[in-house]
Amino acid sequence: RVTAPLALCFEPPSRSRGASPSRVVGYVMRALENAIDLSRLGQRSFREGAKITNEDVLAIFRALSKTIADLHARGIVVGDLNDGNVMLVASALRRTAYLPWLIDVDSMQFGGHLCVVAHERYLDPLLYNVDLGAGPSLTAASDHYALAVLLFSSLLYVHPFGGTHASFPTILRRAEARVSVLRSDVKLPKTAARLDVLDDDALAWLLDVFEKDKREPLPSSLLEMRFTRCSSCGLDYAEVRRACPAC
Repeated sequence: RVTAPLALCFEPPSRSRGASPSRVVGYVMRALENAIDLSRLGQRSFREGAKITNEDVLAIFRALSKTIADLHARGIVVGDLNDGNVMLVASALRRTAYLPWLIDVDSMQFGGHLCVVAHERYLDPLLYNVDLGAGPSLTAASDHYALAVLLFSSLLYVHPFGGTHASFPTILRRAEARVSVLRSDVKLPKTAARLDVLDDDALAWLLDVFEKDKREPLPSSLLEMRFTRCSSCGLDYAEVRRACPAC
């Protein structure tokens, strides 16, 4: 599920150049029909309108995690992993199911070809102020961090360093200080989900990622989490919780 280049695109032949080779101007890749970008999962209005549950989101991330692990096994680093470089293609089998595809392959890192770009919302804070063009700074570890940000935002409708804090006014400053929304002194936006819809083990693992610099693949305990829906308020929450955290 990677839109790798299939063929090169050349500019049209020019009479003035005679028989000289045409200039490469791009590449052909597979067209993804009826696709949306991953950012839509972090929009509460879209998720609720499309009836996409938290378990549907986890199914997408299980598939995405496998694709990224397969790339890492081949010595390829995604590098610029963000919510605009993953496209979701609707499954023909189930209305709420989507298959993730990676695009923007020309920025991926392999061999001597460095990835020198990264979206600041998904760049590992350990790489802030690092010259990405000076050497292979982006690694499998930075992909793990970006994937954790994507999953967090998709499940909870807020960036892990989103919300507001009295001492750190921006996402970047909070990320530098490791002050995540998992702290009680960060105010969540109204559109965010309750943090306790996830189970305690998942929250502890995410806290280690965003405040203690853990860099690991998403654990199966998180990706396989089961949810139940409250019959009173309709909240989706982790099945291991004995009662609805909202009620």
